[in-house]
Amino acid sequence: MKIDFSKNLKNITNKELKDQHGKNIILYDVCSNALLFNEKDERLEGKEKVRRFKLAHKIYGTKEPVSIEVEDIVLIKELVAKIYSTLITGQVWEMLEKEGK
Repeated sequence: MKIDFSKNLKNITNKELKDQHGKNIILYDVCSNALLFNEKDERLEGKEKVRRFKLAHKIYGTKEPVSIEVEDIVLIKELVAKIYSTLITGQVWEMLEKEGK
């Protein structure tokens, strides 16, 4: 399925969400960060680390929709939920589910 990772996230009042430097937070930022983040106690095999790295590299900075497997969407959703707030997780899940249909 194709996902447009170039969409901006919004705050609760529907204004564009910005980082501490005033830059818009984009779906590809959140998804790539989640894929590249390792929890302190998380033990990943090299093969899984490389898989996540390649997927993050594939989606980061994209301007066009990217073809992505269903299992990769599931992985991204799980990882985003682990490290991000409810505001961000909710939007990411909605965007990925809506785009994936």
